[in-house]
Amino acid sequence: MEEVKKEKNYQNMVYEIMDVQEMTYQDKSFDMVLDKSTLDALLCSDSPLVTVAKMMKEVYRVLKDDGVYFVVSYGQP
Repeated sequence: MEEVKKEKNYQNMVYEIMDVQEMTYQDKSFDMVLDKSTLDALLCSDSPLVTVAKMMKEVYRVLKDDGVYFVVSYGQP
């Protein structure tokens, strides 16, 4: 995991870069996962069914039981 320089106006915010298919967060760590076109990008990969399945497994692993997965997509419903 790589930590990115913090934006000076948001001192408490931490930016991390990692593979959405193999996240290093503990199980049930988040109340919400916000996806801004990550799903869209993976659907354009060479093996979309595999990559999207891996991503979704990880998303639901890191979400708390009552957590929300919020997707912003430009794809058709």
